[in-house]
Formats: sequence, C-alpha cells, structure tokens
Amino acid sequence: REVGGGAGLHLNTSRSVQPGSVNPNQLSPEENSNFKLKDCFAPTWMTSGQTGALFVTTLKLSFKLHVEKDAPRSNKLLGDTDITLSSIQAVYEILGDTGEKRKKLPLGSNVSNKIDGIFVLCKNFRFLRFSFKFAGVDTGRNITNALLHHSRPKKNELLFAFEHSLNENLHNQYGTVWEDVRRESECPNMRVSRANDTWQVSISLPQQFVVPAHVTDEALSLVSGLCLGTRPPAWVWGNKVGGAVFIQPTLNVSPSPSVDHMFEDFYRTKKRVTIDVDQSFPSHTQLEDSFISVLELHCMDGEKEAEEKDKSYFSSLESTGWLTSVGSALRLASQVADQMTIGKTVVLREGEGRSSSILIASLAQLLVCEDFRTRAGFEGLIQSNWVSLGFQFSKSHTLSNLSSKMSNLNPTFLLFLDCVHQMSLQFPSKLEFLPQYLMDVWDTTLLPVFDTFIFDSEHDRAVARSSPEIPLQLHSAWDWVKQFTSPQIEKWDNPLYGVPLRPPRSSSMEPSDLSMIMERQVHPTFPESKKFLPVSGEIINLSVWYQLFHRSVPFLSTTNT
Repeated sequence: REVGGGAGLHLNTSRSVQPGSVNPNQLSPEENSNFKLKDCFAPTWMTSGQTGALFVTTLKLSFKLHVEKDAPRSNKLLGDTDITLSSIQAVYEILGDTGEKRKKLPLGSNVSNKIDGIFVLCKNFRFLRFSFKFAGVDTGRNITNALLHHSRPKKNELLFAFEHSLNENLHNQYGTVWEDVRRESECPNMRVSRANDTWQVSISLPQQFVVPAHVTDEALSLVSGLCLGTRPPAWVWGNKVGGAVFIQPTLNVSPSPSVDHMFEDFYRTKKRVTIDVDQSFPSHTQLEDSFISVLELHCMDGEKEAEEKDKSYFSSLESTGWLTSVGSALRLASQVADQMTIGKTVVLREGEGRSSSILIASLAQLLVCEDFRTRAGFEGLIQSNWVSLGFQFSKSHTLSNLSSKMSNLNPTFLLFLDCVHQMSLQFPSKLEFLPQYLMDVWDTTLLPVFDTFIFDSEHDRAVARSSPEIPLQLHSAWDWVKQFTSPQIEKWDNPLYGVPLRPPRSSSMEPSDLSMIMERQVHPTFPESKKFLPVSGEIINLSVWYQLFHRSVPFLSTTNT
C-alpha cells in the first residue's frame, strides 16, 4: 500500500512532485538480512528539497530518500533518517498554513481527520517533521495512527526483540558474575548469596548477589521482609580497607528497636553511614518534569523558534532543574566516595533501591576506581549495577505501557550518562571514551533489538528466555559490531586518556624537576594523593550537553572531533 508524506525541518511547497513508489523491501543489506517488515506504508512526498518514501515497521519509522546520499551510514541497523518507535516521546499534528502551530496527539489514540503534517519528538533529542500535502488524502492519517498505535505497545512481549532475531550466535558472556565483582574489589568479609536462586527472596534482584559474610540465607530472608519489594540490602562495591556501598530499600514496616537491631546485626559495623537518597535527591516526578522541560527547550523547529528561545534560554534552562539534579548527583557521589575511601560502610536508602541509589553508587564507583573509566569497565558497571540489580529500564523508558494511563520517561539513566559527561569535561584525560560513546549508549537503550535494556529485572529476562511460546533470543547491546563498524567504534577512543595532568614529581608537595619554579613550592590544585576523582557538582562548573541536546538542530549541532 502506498501513502504520502514529507520530512524536513522547514516546509517547502514551492515545487511539485510526481507520484512514485518505493518497494518497502528495498532497505539496506543489514535490514534485509536481519529484519522482517510488517505493516509497512510506502508514501511519497516533498519537503525542504527532500523527497522519498516513509515506512512504519514494527521496529522503526524509516524515511528513504528517492535520491540516496553517498555518505556512509552512521548505524548498521538504523539509517540517519530512521527513528525507532520505542524512542518516540510525542507525536504532534502540524496546523495552519505556515506550519508553526502544533497539537499534541495522545499515544494510543486514533485520529479520524485529515492530517497534513506531523512532528515527531524523540526521547534521544531527535525530531523529524513530515508533510503530507502532496500525498493521498488518507496518507497522513494512516501514518499517524500507525505511530500512535505502535509506539507504546501494551506489553513488553510486543517489542521488536521478541518477534525477530539478528540471526547471530546468542550471547552469554555479558552477564554479571558477582563472585568476580566481589573478588576484584578486594573488599573483605563479603560473600555471594544464592538464597535467591529461584527468586524466592525477591524477583527484582538477581539470583546471586553479595551480602556480608556473616549473614545467613535465613537471616537474609527475614531482613528482606522488612524492606519494600522484599529486597534485602545488597552490596554494590567496596575496597580492601573495608569501605563498602550498600543499596537498601526503605522499610515497609514501622520502625522499632527490634527492626534497628536486625539491621545492626546485618551490617555489624560501627562505621556505618546512612544516606537517605529520597530526602537528598529529586523525586522521580521532579526528574520526569525536568526531562520533559529540557527536551522541549532544546527542540527547535527552525531558526525563528531558536531565536525566540534564545532570548530567555539560560533562565529557562535553570527552571528545568536539570543541571541542579546533575550537580546533586555528583555531590552525593563525592560524599559516598569520600566515606568509602576511609573505610566506612555507606548505605544508600531509597524506595525499592532500584533507581536513584543505583545512580549515586555507580557514580561513586567511577570516582574511586579507574577501572570503571575504561569502556569495558564502564559497560561492566552498567551491567552489574543497573541491569543485574533491577533498574526498571522498560518501565522507566516507557518502552511499553502496561496500564491504561500513559507514563512519562524517568530519566535517571540519562542523568547518569550526563554526570559521566561532566566528568569527561572536568577531567579530559581520565575517561577512556569520548561523550559520543555515551550518546550511542543512550540511543541503544531505546533500540529494542537487544535484550540488555528492555527488561525491568533479571527475573523478567529469564521468564522471556524460557517462554514455551516465543522464547526470547538474547543479543547483548555490548556487542557493538552489530551496530557500528570498527572505524566508528575507534572514534569513541579518547586520545587524551592516560596523559598526566603535570610532569611526574617525587611527592605531591614538591614541584617537578622539570618545572621552572625557583626557590618556592606551591600546593597542587589536584593532589596526586587524592584517593578519588574530585569532581565538582557546583553549577558554575557544569556544562550543558549541547552535543546531545542539539543533535537535530542543524544550525546548532556540534560534532565530535
């Protein structure tokens, strides 16, 4: 079936286009070999001098130019004018002759009126405008209804990964082995518990996780009953001097001396510091509102809108609260890192222990251990803390909608990536990778081809894998060659990584032998004796992530050089 439409930042109706067609199977070799198309629409259009065909598949909205560009694709699975349905945040109907007015259309709804154009806004700060003025009468409506219906499926099992395979060998090397994590940390007096082998303790925790060595499986089950989600406190990381970080859910029972005694017996340390993350950090609702504000602020459909937003940009940015949340996360992480390096046990208490506490713990690990600042270490950190310990990727990123009420994206993981982005700017030689890599990680969380980021827990993944009807074939997001070429992957490498900030010296209080300082000593601004990366969370030291936020604004976008 053929329907018509158009795409571009600026509408241009000064020329006409003869109707044509594009075979929906004429996709890239990667798509032909890996994906089966379903429910495709093949329109023709013209806007901004670009004409082509628009396809809505079970994976993506794909715009194929009639005259293809010679430039190499930036992704093997997605073209430069493709967006995954899971990445769509909102669909707007374009109104008026000038196309400057937009009306938001509820996802999951149906439109019956003629649609002349739509504006698609994505969670990864991409957006596309389509015009259907030179297409058939039903073109706009058909495309729009397909997007509204398929962008937010009713259940996870309707995501693309469940129906299709990449026809590659299945992965099993990327899962977290907590015994390896415990051993690499050199943290004493910890053990791996297998009390949750059949998820009898908590379905949101992995089958194996780390607890204090003296805690028996029976005691673990008793403590789990005191916490939200029946999740006992879980060890995340530690060091050889006894410092450790635990994630502990809030109580689901009334506080009492007996409850306090049970937790004291669980930790058995006089050096315990508890941080109430719910009190110290913005709520999920505040973060959701902040993300929507930042997304809309940086969505600039044309230079005229950009000029209007520029007049009050910094006040608007401040009112979003985004950088404030970034700063709060970095300050809390610094506090955790400081306590951990002096041998204290830090307990991060929050909700079910599946969101902000994971964010703070992960940042603290990056500050105290340089191994996590390599790409392999960083991916292992995400796999252990976020994937294994049950961050709700599907629910938080609204990949599916299990209730009748539409929810907003919880940007905790994006906030984590932005915090790492701030580290890369404040310490250019301390991370092995560049910010472009972080952007590709965020894009991948919204690409439902891999199983890494489409579940809320390891339990959900195991259930999907053992389904008698459609067993899920696992494909890890960390197998980057399925998305990018080797030269593209190499561009993530930071050329400054490992370059010292200053020439070597015998001690932190003495100048280098190579320095030109005569008869005086200065206190270093960045002492080598510092046991963790002293990142700043002060607003004045934070930067807006323009490379991500303005990626779809041609006259403002920046490129990674």
